Amino acid sequence: MVLFKLLALLRTLRLNDLLSYPSDLRDSEEVRTWVSAVVDALAAFTDLTETEVDDEIADAIAQVVDNDVAWSALHTLLISMIFDNVDPTNANVLQDVCNTTGFNPMLILAIIQMIRAILSLRKS
Repeated sequence: MVLFKLLALLRTLRLNDLLSYPSDLRDSEEVRTWVSAVVDALAAFTDLTETEVDDEIADAIAQVVDNDVAWSALHTLLISMIFDNVDPTNANVLQDVCNTTGFNPMLILAIIQMIRAILSLRKS
């Protein structure tokens, strides 16, 4: 039964968007479109699980992506971590993201780490 759900799910995902890594990580809208596709896939997969935690994480990421101010702050943090080697725990922008979203800094860092981990797959 789960296999059929998984196959049905794979048919609905925006695989081209999901597999098309952003060519320019500094392009906020390009990265946002890609993260949005990742969030859609994550949300779809959470429907296959019994737990609520994964649903909450997917919802939190979607809230950040859907909010222009929150996305701008998150993207700024992501870029500063990737290109400037900024330690996110010391970055003022982390506090900006938290203030904008109302999310715990650990959740914001988890979102950033997820994005970075997926982006690192393209190097493989």
